[in-house]
Amino acid sequence: MARIEQWGKKISSYAIPIGIIAAAFIFFYWYVIAASFFDAFWRSITVLIVTYPFILKYAAPYFLAAGIERARRAGIIFKDKASLEDLDRANVIVFNKSGTLTVGLPEITDFVVFDDTLPLIEALHLAASLESKSAHPLARAIVEKGKTLARGLATPFEYKEVAGMGVSGVVNGKHIEIGNLSFLEGLAEGGLRGQQDIGFGKFQNEGKTVVFMFVEKKLTALIAFSDAFRPFAKEAVAALATLGKEVVLLTGDNKKTAEAIARQLNITTVRAEVFPQDRARIIEELQGVVAVVEKNEIRMGMNIVMFASDDIRSVVFAFANSKRTTRAVKFAIIGQFLWYVIAFGALILFRV
Repeated sequence: MARIEQWGKKISSYAIPIGIIAAAFIFFYWYVIAASFFDAFWRSITVLIVTYPFILKYAAPYFLAAGIERARRAGIIFKDKASLEDLDRANVIVFNKSGTLTVGLPEITDFVVFDDTLPLIEALHLAASLESKSAHPLARAIVEKGKTLARGLATPFEYKEVAGMGVSGVVNGKHIEIGNLSFLEGLAEGGLRGQQDIGFGKFQNEGKTVVFMFVEKKLTALIAFSDAFRPFAKEAVAALATLGKEVVLLTGDNKKTAEAIARQLNITTVRAEVFPQDRARIIEELQGVVAVVEKNEIRMGMNIVMFASDDIRSVVFAFANSKRTTRAVKFAIIGQFLWYVIAFGALILFRV
């Protein structure tokens, strides 16, 4: 922005207070000094009528700039003014679970081995070795656990990974598969979904993410993970509901686990078992104006709002600030028409 334009904007920012102060001074002079209410009222209104078009011209940009500045001081960066306005229009807020509502650092809470011939340390070694080639957060948790409790990891061969579902490969001559229900459903005799006695149902109800481990096509182990909620996650969801937003939980977890997590956060709408390739389609199917919250950002189409901190309360502030700013802009625009109706009516009434 050119320096002369910056200077012009700075000078114009004084238009509103100068106009109001001038009108107030004139009213005070004619009412107190000249002792004439009608003259005071008419002259002060005349000043405001003359200055108001100038005031209104800069009112909306002024309020938008003030809203963006408030956000900046709170560590929230809007791409442009349109991003701030669009944020207020959003009535459906989609939260990705991992790294957004949760910390994004899952930890193994349970490693249950069903094969009596396979020691726990050996099972963990095989699992960690296979997952060592994956960058998925659950894989990272298995690898870290394996490095802590098992011996040095082996190199997996014939490694394959299906995004959001599972991995397979050969470790120490054994064919291994680790994944979720959709990835491994056909491997267990009778299917996995009916095997509630192995603890799967219990872990689901606790809101834990569960994966299964197969060795040579045999169900060998169950691994359960827990990812702590980010501080103030529940309060943030409640605050967004107060703002009139519908909060949606989007996750790759199975339905029961997702619903258990949603209950803890008081979220009523859940989209579970969503694979990465299906995310865009699922979001498009939602009814309303949708904003997607991911770690440190909010996306609405091409508009992006960035956060400088991991504090989830920044999300609430961004939506509340956009609502406050948009209301102020609407008030300024509507006020223009109301002002002219009242002001000109008063002039006609008192001076004709």
